[in-house]
Amino acid sequence: HIVGGDIKIGDIGTNSFPFQVNTDGDMVATSATIKGNSTIAGWNVTDNNIYKIESDGGASMASSGNWAFMAGGTDYNNENSSAPFRVGFLGDVHATSGDIGSWTLNKNGIYKNNDTNGIGLWSTTDHENIAIHAGKNTDNIASAPFKVY
Repeated sequence: HIVGGDIKIGDIGTNSFPFQVNTDGDMVATSATIKGNSTIAGWNVTDNNIYKIESDGGASMASSGNWAFMAGGTDYNNENSSAPFRVGFLGDVHATSGDIGSWTLNKNGIYKNNDTNGIGLWSTTDHENIAIHAGKNTDNIASAPFKVY
């Protein structure tokens, strides 16, 4: 039915129209399936992925492959993505930086600081070859009372 310029498909007797397109182009579909390769608001939709990639990074969600969610990468290669944030289907998380429960994570380790004290676990030699420290924040790691080299 066309009502006031709007397209409405449904039951006119109950005034129930589960599919509508108004004259502004707004669409309502209460139970829609989008098939094939499509674009919605600049996001690409395929049978297995929804993604948007810009020159400085993007995001994707997939129903197959290695990663369920990815953000920050410039590709949506689900098998070998280089995205700095990825979540796998079994809950495994890859993140190159961030905060977890007030702990800071970066490419060199994980640590927690307050004004003067801190604790950290380091995977590189960037902190005077100290692998574990406690008692001083990361600005004063060399004077920490507990250190493992």
